[in-house]
Amino acid sequence: MVFVWMGFLNEGAEPDQQVQMETTSFLEQPYITIRAAGALRDNDGKRAGMMMIFEADSLEAANALVANSPF
Repeated sequence: MVFVWMGFLNEGAEPDQQVQMETTSFLEQPYITIRAAGALRDNDGKRAGMMMIFEADSLEAANALVANSPF
């Protein structure tokens, strides 16, 4: 199945270098195929979160993946 997930930063939060490194590691996981992923921006162009389109065998597997997200 294909899933779309959006994760948001807390209001006023700015992703620092640590969050960027965690995001890279999160996206490099080898267990689930990620078709696309990218930053979400607010009206001022600041990063507000992330959207990802990915494949998973079940809703439970999809939930397990996003539970480990830094967002």
